[in-house]
Amino acid sequence: MAKLNNKLESYSLNQEQKDVIVGSLLGDGNLQSFTKGKTWRYRALQQAHHKEYIEYKYKVLQPLCGTGLLYSEVLDKRSNKYACRYYFNTKVNPCLKHYGNLFYFFNPETGRFVKRIPKTIHQILTPRALAILYQDDGSLHWKGHENAGRLCVEAFTKHDILRLIKAIDSLYNIKTKIVPHKKSYRIYIPESSALSFYELIRPYMIPCMLYKSEMTQKNKV
Repeated sequence: MAKLNNKLESYSLNQEQKDVIVGSLLGDGNLQSFTKGKTWRYRALQQAHHKEYIEYKYKVLQPLCGTGLLYSEVLDKRSNKYACRYYFNTKVNPCLKHYGNLFYFFNPETGRFVKRIPKTIHQILTPRALAILYQDDGSLHWKGHENAGRLCVEAFTKHDILRLIKAIDSLYNIKTKIVPHKKSYRIYIPESSALSFYELIRPYMIPCMLYKSEMTQKNKV
């Protein structure tokens, strides 16, 4: 892969890099701006036992990074245990501004940027991007008992989530549902859609994450 100079210059993202950014912005990843949206950097963080997964993200986005993969331990006050995790940040780069404009809007009341699902999500939601979202924030609904899945997208509004559901349906003919969860909503992948969904994303899943798509034998077709 091409390396960047120390000077701030625009980098041309390849398709895999775009998919990782889009999928993780729908999931656990985020963009950060310290210049009121003029420049952006990407940040990813992952629990230590899924190191293989964040190593994949880092390898894909390494040309944008200035450091290697980093490790930290943070005390969880609720459990009084240390959370072990890996993370990395990219440098700020003009190529990330497009995604900052797509996925974030500035809330003047709070003085913060808020993540949203863009109106053009149907144009950028590739199978690999969907796989990244599922590996970030998806799971089997009841592992070992049924094949239904879920996408934990509570950070978004109901309107945003419905937009994502519509994109999944129109692009891949996979029917999902919006279901209440506490004060927000999640996406439910019913048994009738599970096989098609897992077959679509499985080629792009990292080995340590394959447990999230292990269908029960009694329901396999």
